[in-house]
Amino acid sequence: MSESPKCVMQSPPPLPATEAEPLGRDAIFAVDDQSIQPLEVPEWGGTVYLRVMTGEERDEYENGMVNPATGKLTKRDNFRARLAVIVLCNEDGERLFTPGDVGKICKKGGKALDRIFAAGTKLNGMTEDDVKEIKGNSESGQSEDSGSA
Repeated sequence: MSESPKCVMQSPPPLPATEAEPLGRDAIFAVDDQSIQPLEVPEWGGTVYLRVMTGEERDEYENGMVNPATGKLTKRDNFRARLAVIVLCNEDGERLFTPGDVGKICKKGGKALDRIFAAGTKLNGMTEDDVKEIKGNSESGQSEDSGSA
């Protein structure tokens, strides 16, 4: 009787390397990661531009809400307006407002500020959990068109 051929399992050939080379210091500094995005704001009758915050601006924004005594996000005054002042820009990405403008921006309609806040947090990669923590309990008692946040 003849012997039947044996089936031998072979490993598949190795896949070609698809990982990019690690970025070095100069390559990281050379990347322009400051994107700009238009946003229609019908409440204001036109389009505004939003920009990605720098790491320093985002830390400043988040740290501005931290109570130093507890280390928790509890200082939520004007959180929508404060974000709007940081992210609103012209077509070239230059900020339109300074931190001193928060007191004026917070008087604008809450619906427009909500629209800018939602787009600004998304553009800046803030997670749903980040936004929930920022908003905290400040939603209670605020009307949609309230200028205070």
